[in-house]
Formats: sequence, C-alpha cells, structure tokens
Amino acid sequence: MNDLGAFEEVFDINDDIKEAIQSEQTKAFELLNIDSSTEPKEIVEKIKEYVDSLYANGSISDYNEQTRKDLAITLGSAWGNAACKIYRWKWMGLRAEDEEYAAYYIVSPHHKFCCPPFGFIFNIIGGDNIGLDGRNDNTIMLLFNMLDGVETRQKAPHNYAVLM
Repeated sequence: MNDLGAFEEVFDINDDIKEAIQSEQTKAFELLNIDSSTEPKEIVEKIKEYVDSLYANGSISDYNEQTRKDLAITLGSAWGNAACKIYRWKWMGLRAEDEEYAAYYIVSPHHKFCCPPFGFIFNIIGGDNIGLDGRNDNTIMLLFNMLDGVETRQKAPHNYAVLM
C-alpha cells in the first residue's frame, strides 16, 4: 500500500504483540464471564453492557487514568478481535507523523479504513466520547455494526481513514 493516508509508518504486528492482544482478550473474557465460543456480536454487546454498568453504578468515577487505560486495552483487545473475526479486519501498527511510537489499530481488508480499539474504548470509559446531546455516548456496539461492509458503502479520502 503506497497511500499511507495520515500515517508515516504502517506495518504488520509481530507475534509478541499478537500474543499480548490475545492475553488481554482472555482477561476481557474473564471479566465479562464469557468464553472463546461466544459469537463476536455477543462479545461486543457484553463489552457495551459492562461499560454501561460502570456508569450506572458509578464505579467508573473511582478509576484513575491508568486503570482506565488498562481496562481500555483489555476491552479493546476483545472488541478488536471480534471485528477482525467477523469482518476480516486485521491488527496493524500505524504511526502518525507527529507520534514517536506506533499505535495498534484494526484495519479493513482493503486498507481503506482503520480503527484504534484501545483509544476508542478509552474515550468512552474516560467520558470523552461526546454525542450530539453533549453527554458521553457509549457507541461500542454502534461502531462495531458500522464496520460491516464499510468499504463498499463509503468512500475513503485516502487509505487508513480513521473511524471512531
């Protein structure tokens, strides 16, 4: 892919990163009380419900930033793997020009779109995914559903157009 969009560097993840993502997914499954036989859409629904419960019972306000980051990596791993499984996306490293280090994204089959699962989930659990009503919006299931066939429904201005 010659068109890197807004990214300076794009690369396949190595086995160590794959194993780390898989390990975090295992933690998410334990947290959500599900297992590897759970269907991708059900995994994402459980993630959404879990995040909703953190807000409903107020426990999210007790989480410091590092705890939120850790939770975003755990839940984001399961969310991203679910999208990869059902929509044939794949994990890749992408580094923006102004960033020192790459971040891990899931990328659509033809590399037109990408999504940073960790950052996406972090924004939601951090209260920074502001909807039209001015309040935090849990779009975990919505974005997951929107990834289905996005390359055929929507034109991208360049490769690796970011969806969040």
